[in-house]
Order: sequence, then structure tokens, then C-alpha cells
Amino acid sequence: MPDLNLLVAHAEQASWGARKPVAALVARAGAVQVTTPEENDAAGQVAREVKAENIRLTDRQMELTRPLTDAAATVRDTFRPLLKDLGDAEEHLKGVMLAFRNAEKARVGREMAEAESRMARALEEGRVTDAEVEMADMALIPEVSRPPAGTGMTARWKGEVVDMEALLRAIKEGELPMEAIKPQQAVINGYARMKRVEGTFAGIRVSRDESIAVSGRK
Repeated sequence: MPDLNLLVAHAEQASWGARKPVAALVARAGAVQVTTPEENDAAGQVAREVKAENIRLTDRQMELTRPLTDAAATVRDTFRPLLKDLGDAEEHLKGVMLAFRNAEKARVGREMAEAESRMARALEEGRVTDAEVEMADMALIPEVSRPPAGTGMTARWKGEVVDMEALLRAIKEGELPMEAIKPQQAVINGYARMKRVEGTFAGIRVSRDESIAVSGRK
């Protein structure tokens, strides 16, 4: 197990040692203005220095946190099989209990249907009166076994899009909000890369954003 106090001390030492150089570099970067090709070259040099210092500090940070990351991964790996077995056991128990409840509901439904059929025949044959039928109906209340102590039934409603055209019509008619459609930005960006032409196509505005890439590696 890594010595947390020692890691924190090393991090503080590295941070304090970098504060003045970083502050000076940030001040230099903030003062840069570009109006000539020479100043543009100078700005590029400062940008490379900023990037290099960013990479250096990021590498140092990762070096210090790697023991913690490795330890956390080891702990997760140690508990993972146990938690998986317990999760599988819980899912199995919930599955058999739910199957039993469904079987009980089906049994009650069949018994009610049979009782109603017998009562209908008795009424048709004159063996019972309408009042007796009403009293019998009140007694036909489904009795399904209650969930065991410490358990309960939950219901989650979920939707799945199976007809995109119908979904779009519902949004257009106000039955559903626009949030019912969640565009996948990666797919849209892929379409833009494929088109490589600025404009609007298939409801997607394709544009090109340019930026400066800086390398901090020598």
C-alpha cells in the first residue's frame, strides 16, 4: 500500500517548485500580441514552452498518482468476483420469486374464470339468484402470495423507439417534446467529416472549425 503522506508531500513539493516558473510563463503568454510574422513565430515558441510545461507537470502528476491508481485497481479486482457472485445470486432469487408471483397471478386468474363460469351456469339453471351472484362476485378477490419480508415489488416503465417516422410525427404534433430525440454527436460529426463541404444537408449544418495545434515534444 503506498504511503499517502509521502505521496502528498512529494506532490506539494513538485507543485510549490513549479509555481514561480509557471506563473512567469503564464505572464509571458498573456503578454503576447501578434501583429507581424516575427511576433507570430515568437508566439509559437511560447506556445510550445507552455505545452511542454503542461506535459511535464501532467506526467509528474500521473507518476505520483499511479501507485494510488494501481492500488485502487487491485482492490477492485479483489472484490469484483465476490460482488459478481453476490449480484448473480440476487438476480437468481429475484427471478425465481418473480416467476412464482407470475404463476400465482395466473393461478388466481384461472380460478376466478372457473368460478365465474360456474356461477353463470348456476344462474342460467336457476340454482342461484342475482343477489347471490353479486355476493359471490364480491368474494372473488384475487389472493396472491405476498412478497417475503424485506422484499417488495417495483415497476419501471421504459420506452423503445420502434417507428422513427411515427415518433417524428408525434413530436411535430406536440404529443412528445423534442427531447424524445437525442442526437448522437459522434454520428453527426462523422457525417460532417464524410461531406467535407460547408452547408446544410439532411437537417444537419456542416461547418469547419479550425484551431492551432501545439506540440510540446522536442
